[in-house]
Amino acid sequence: MKARIRDGLGRANRRAVLPAALKEATDTINADKRAAAELCIAEAKSKESVEDVYRMVADPSIEFAMTPRQIGNYAQFMYEDGLIKNRPTSWKDLFFENVHGLPGN
Repeated sequence: MKARIRDGLGRANRRAVLPAALKEATDTINADKRAAAELCIAEAKSKESVEDVYRMVADPSIEFAMTPRQIGNYAQFMYEDGLIKNRPTSWKDLFFENVHGLPGN
């Protein structure tokens, strides 16, 4: 499935457009979390209050970063709970190659 999605995106998108868009989104969220909450509500047409979404986005235990963190633990939970059929051997099994150089786990 991952290969089919990756191949459908095209080489240019995988290597340049998607990582740049993800970095821009991450930087935008970290620069102004209230504006990010407002944008999230508007784009999702959510009925949540700005304050509720802002509280989630601004929670100090939540980090918005490019580096995948604790993915192995989450994947293990999903495997044990039957949400995925195969347990990934590495966090890299779940991500496109453009982030494999980051210090994820």
